[in-house]
Amino acid sequence: MTLGWWIKAIEPQDPAMSVHARLWQAILDVEWVLIQLVCVLKQQTTLEPGSKRPPPSGINKPLLKRSRLGN
Repeated sequence: MTLGWWIKAIEPQDPAMSVHARLWQAILDVEWVLIQLVCVLKQQTTLEPGSKRPPPSGINKPLLKRSRLGN
């Protein structure tokens, strides 16, 4: 968000609103956008029913066979 967006967000849409009320409204608007972004990201990372999550790295690697020296 650019500085121009913030200035526009704080500009009086309602002349009766105080600067504090406009700033609070801008903060709430940003909070709403962040919540929506988190929801979208959660949906993208949520597994669909029946899909299989890939294992964490290192689990699918084959185990090294120990050499049997003397046994």
